[in-house]
Amino acid sequence: MLLSVRVALSWQRPGHGLFLLREATALALEYRASSVILEVRPSNTRAISVYRCFGFREHGLRRRYYPASASDQQSREDALVMRLQL
Repeated sequence: MLLSVRVALSWQRPGHGLFLLREATALALEYRASSVILEVRPSNTRAISVYRCFGFREHGLRRRYYPASASDQQSREDALVMRLQL
């Protein structure tokens, strides 16, 4: 189980995130997983666009999953659950 993959802001855009996504998917196939599931903030439209192009589809929503900000622990943001069928 892979819980978190992040690419530092200064490393985004040249394809590092897509490389990591390809490698994680290849490992899932190697271990005969039937799907890959991830969570993403609905406000992270760039990541959602990448995931959709990769073949992920919306699978569900986790209400009030993420803290909205480090300074405001009371406000929460939903998590969009996306799934890639292998």
